[in-house]
Amino acid sequence: MAEAVSLLQKATRATAIASQKECLEDDGSRRMLSRHVVT
Repeated sequence: MAEAVSLLQKATRATAIASQKECLEDDGSRRMLSRHVVT
């Protein structure tokens, strides 16, 4: 039972990190786009 819980926690942590990276990449591309629009 405890093993299943720790696996679940690892999985959620991994997905949280992945979504955070995606957000950062989206942020970066948005910044690049706005920079292109401004200049």
